[in-house]
Amino acid sequence: MRRVTASRSLLLIVVLGLMLAAVACGSDGSAADPAGAARSYVQAVLDRDGKTLCALLDTTTRHSVDRMVAEAKNDSTYHGPADCPHVIHFLIGYPHENMGYRFTGGKLLSVGRSRAVTVGEHRYVGVDVRVILRTEANGSYAPTGEPAPWLTVTDTVWLGGPAPGWRTAKPSLTLMAALNGDILGDSRPDQAYAREAVQPPRH
Repeated sequence: MRRVTASRSLLLIVVLGLMLAAVACGSDGSAADPAGAARSYVQAVLDRDGKTLCALLDTTTRHSVDRMVAEAKNDSTYHGPADCPHVIHFLIGYPHENMGYRFTGGKLLSVGRSRAVTVGEHRYVGVDVRVILRTEANGSYAPTGEPAPWLTVTDTVWLGGPAPGWRTAKPSLTLMAALNGDILGDSRPDQAYAREAVQPPRH
C-alpha cells in the first residue's frame, strides 16, 4: 500500500493557508462547549487523530486538506485511504525538506480561561491552553549540534458556534507548529507568525 505523497506545492498551500482568517461554520463532530472543543482539538493534534481533528478544522485549512485528498484520488498509482483524516495524520510532523525542526509530539497541560470577541457580524470565543510541544532536528537544515527545542507555549484556540456545535475559526499555534516546527524558532518572521496564530480572527 502506498502512502500519501504530498507535493511540495500543496504542503506549502496548507502551511501558508493557516495564516488566513476563516469564517467559522458548524460541525456535527465538534464539542458542545468551547472548553471541550478546544481540549478535543489540541489533543487531536498531539495524537495525530485525523478523525477528530477534521471535524473541528476551520474552513480554510479544511479546504487545503481537501485539495490534497483530491490529488490523491486522481493519482492512479495511489492505493491507500484518500480522505481528510488520513491526509491530516500524514501532514502532522511531515519532514519536508525546507524545515529545520519537525513536530514529534507533545502534552496538553491545561485548559484555561475563555473570552468572547465580536468581529463584524461574527462572534468568536478564544480558549487559552498550555501545551508542551516537542520537535526534533530535521535533516541538513537543522543547525549542527543544536538540540531540538521542547517548548511550553500558551496557545489560544479560537472557535465559532455554537449551533450545531463549536468548531475552530482559524488554525491554532499548536496546529501550525505540528505542520511546521520552525514556527517555534527565534527569527522575526517565525515570531510574527506565532503572535498572529493566537490573535482573534480578522473577519
